Order: sequence, then C-alpha cells, then structure tokens
Amino acid sequence: MEDKRAAAAPAAQTDKVSIVCRTLYDARRGRPARRHLCLAVLNAVTWARYAADVPLQLRIVGPSNERFADFLKDLGIDVVTDVEPHPFAETAATYNILRMLEDIPASSKRILMVDNDTVFLQSAAELAREPADLLMASVADKRRLDPDVAEQLTSELDASFAAGSWVPWHERFYARKEGRDPAVEEGLYFNSGVVLLPSGPDAARLERLWRDFGEQVTQFALRQGLNQRRDLGSTQAALALAAGQYGRVAQLSLKFHYRPPHFWWGDLRGDEIAIAHLFASRPPFEALPAEQRCQPRQFLESYWEAMVTRELSDTPADLVKRNDAEFVRSRIIDALDHFEITSVEAFLP
Repeated sequence: MEDKRAAAAPAAQTDKVSIVCRTLYDARRGRPARRHLCLAVLNAVTWARYAADVPLQLRIVGPSNERFADFLKDLGIDVVTDVEPHPFAETAATYNILRMLEDIPASSKRILMVDNDTVFLQSAAELAREPADLLMASVADKRRLDPDVAEQLTSELDASFAAGSWVPWHERFYARKEGRDPAVEEGLYFNSGVVLLPSGPDAARLERLWRDFGEQVTQFALRQGLNQRRDLGSTQAALALAAGQYGRVAQLSLKFHYRPPHFWWGDLRGDEIAIAHLFASRPPFEALPAEQRCQPRQFLESYWEAMVTRELSDTPADLVKRNDAEFVRSRIIDALDHFEITSVEAFLP
C-alpha cells in the first residue's frame, strides 16, 4: 500500500514522557464481525490521517485475518495478533480491554486506552503533559448502577468509588431540554472508552487493581444474578472501584472524549476535538441493508443520522451553542476517502 499518512504533527514538548495509544479488536467467531470491523477501520484510518505522531497498537483477540493485519501495518499500526480472550470475558466481552493493560511500558511512556468505536481528529500528544501519576478518564454518559446495587457492591467489597459529584452527560442534556434540574450522582463512575493510565509502576498497580476488582465484580454479579453489562457496566464498575482505591484521579478534557450529547450542546468547535467516542449503538448498523453492512461510510452515515443529526434537529436552537457536527463527519469521511476504503469484506475473519 502506498504510504498516504499525513505528515505527523510535531510531538508535544514534554519532560521525556510520551503517549502510546492502545486499542483492541475482538475477532472471535460469533461476534458481530462486520460492525466491529467497520469500527476498527474508522479508528485506524482516522488515526493514520490525523494523529499518527502518537504510536497506536491494536491487539486482536482471536484469529486474525492476514489481509486485515497487513492493512493495519501498512498504516503504521503496531499489530499484536492471536491475543487470548480475558478470563472475565466469559461473563462480559468488554473485559477483553484489560488485555490492553498488559506489558506496561517503561516510565517514559503512558498508555492511552481507546475503544475501537472512537475516531481520531487530531493528535493526543499533549496528554503527555499531564501529571504522570494521574489516572484520567471521563464520567459516564448515563448512570449504570442502581443506587441500591452500588451500595451493596461497595459494602460487600469493602471498597468505594472515587469521591466526587457528577452529572451523566445524557442527564445534563435532557434536564436542560426539559427545563429541570439535573439529577446529581455521588461517587465518580467512569466511561472506559478513553482512559489515560499513569506511567510506569503506577500503571502496573492500577492494572492489578482493575483486574482484581474485575474478578470481585464478576463474582458479585454471579451471586446476585445480575447481568454484568446491563446492571454493572461490566469493566466500568471495576474501573470505578479501582479509581477509588488508586486515589489520584482526574477527569479528561472533553477534547479527548467527545460523545454525542456534546454534539447536541455544541460544547466544542469541531477543530478543538481530538478524539470522539461515537459508535457503540447497534440500531444504526442493524438498520442498514445487508449489502451495506460491510461499508464503513454507510455505517457512519446511518449512525450520524440516528445519533447526531436527528437529536440536533429536535433540540431548541437556543440550547445549541454551536453545531460543528458536519465538520467532524466530513473529517471522518475524508480519512476513508484518503485511504480509498469502501468495504471491509476482504478483512472478515
């Protein structure tokens, strides 16, 4: 493949600390392969187009397609193949993200974990300036834990979430739209879609905490007959508890974790967004005709209409600070066009 990567932006000047991005693709049989492949390709081409000054490693769980791995390598991505599923993935597949925490690099590098339903719009290099001992993530878009379940969980595990009050992103938007005060949550609960780990030994300690709490949350769910994904947010409950135990926690700037509710508000200009976390919803993919389910652009268009455009059109104009959603959509399409990606069919496992 011809090297079409944009010239890398100069790396941020730091005290010899740099960022390394990691993401993961689950290629096991029985997984929704076309949707996950579309997501992985959107993540890969936007990184290569706009953010390649920060290295990206993609870990593939299960058997990999050689053509897909070669495509990623040609983009400049470090590909790790045939990664074993995480043991906790039997109860919630999202626990495979803990594979991204293995092989912690030296203290001069920090891992930025990103779900593969994120897209890059500019470099994340400036995150290297953040204090090296901080765990950084964003609060969740909606409440995942019923208060009674949260109280029972923390009591049984003799643990607590990181102290702090927060308002879920969806709640903030709908409360304003409905003219009411938002419901405030206590005890920080993070979305695991974009997480900046501390560096070196602190990262290794956090990995142990997240893994240990993952096992305890899994056992709690089994005892209580709870669905890990629906009732506990799977890895996110364990992350929230690990953050509480770790203690040195701060929230990421919206710039590095922009979600659909932020488009509805217009919180940032399009050219201020570095990472957008967009594509988790299944209905836009399932609404596509079968022949379009291998086409990343059609997936993007269906998603954008359902999750961004439609909500914006239903929002009173005086509540929207600015609408740069089209700017962001165009940037993603430009990356697809730049690398001439029209289908992922050849990459199917």
